[in-house]
Amino acid sequence: MGIEKGVDWGRETALDGSEHTFSSDREVSDYLFTVEPEAPFDRVVLTGGDLWRSLGSPSRAPRGDRRFTEVDIDVWIARFSGQTRPFVAHAVLRTPFWSGHCIAAMNAAFHSVGNLAPRAHPGDELLDVLFVKLSAPDRLKARTRVRTGTHVPHPDIDMRRMSMLSADPAPRAKLYLDGVRLTTIDDLEIERDRRPLRVVI
Repeated sequence: MGIEKGVDWGRETALDGSEHTFSSDREVSDYLFTVEPEAPFDRVVLTGGDLWRSLGSPSRAPRGDRRFTEVDIDVWIARFSGQTRPFVAHAVLRTPFWSGHCIAAMNAAFHSVGNLAPRAHPGDELLDVLFVKLSAPDRLKARTRVRTGTHVPHPDIDMRRMSMLSADPAPRAKLYLDGVRLTTIDDLEIERDRRPLRVVI
């Protein structure tokens, strides 16, 4: 899996009626949670969510020739407080109002608040991870910039491209996977699932 220089990432395909259709990142990750650890993932059709936005927000209406694009998406596994959950768009560890130390592990470029990781690619086997600690005035400025993806360097924002992540949560920080708030956690480890997810858009 992964992307290769000079090689098209997506491929043309047709639907055969066996696909699952999902309109949000949460629906996709909920499905992945039900799949046995060694079983392959079924092909899915995506019509909404932050991952869908990061793939260009293609039209939901089928084209006249009934041809679509299929891409291989990285699936990531979050392990925390004795639990294991998959995600496809993002894992965010944050306090209320994004105060204090926050971490955003981005497979997709978009998060509901905006374009957090403009260079993130959901098929390159890497996460774009933002380590953030901003003052209240800087958080207001950042909120405006992330809507358009016009980021500027900031000493309190560290962005790294990572193949795995281990983090110690800040006090009161809660984990959000694909936009769903889960819980306050004691520890967090993230690694890539070796199985690709075939997504039709």
